[in-house]
Amino acid sequence: MPAATPKAPAPPSLLDKLGTLYPPLRHEIVAVLGPDGTPSGLEVEVRELTAGARLAVTEAATALGADGETRLRVSLLYPHLVQRCCYDPATGNLLWKPSQIEAVNALPHQIMTQLGNIALRVNGLAKADEEETAGNAGEASGDGSSNSPSA
Repeated sequence: MPAATPKAPAPPSLLDKLGTLYPPLRHEIVAVLGPDGTPSGLEVEVRELTAGARLAVTEAATALGADGETRLRVSLLYPHLVQRCCYDPATGNLLWKPSQIEAVNALPHQIMTQLGNIALRVNGLAKADEEETAGNAGEASGDGSSNSPSA
């Protein structure tokens, strides 16, 4: 009985080719700072968002202002960004599921700010965040919310 001729590998699909156009998603291992500003011994991996996760964060962080316009709110952006970007470096698992956003909101503001600022940088949003914060700083939204990341 003759040996079967091995099949030639299939050529890469368009989807495979699209995935190679850009480098892998960026990530950074972060030493979480303690209350005194020194490393706490805990590490978190902050990863760049996928397209779907970025859309989910944008939708979750958008609110209707008193003037009827929708705006990206920093006070909503930070917790959703931290939730979607932070992973356990030992397991590779997300630290919080989307349904656990209240647990993220319960973080001390120093940790939220540290992780949020790094998540902004890893995702190329740091400059956009600064401009958004500056643009909203003088607004009175009338809804009692704040532009502070710890709100």
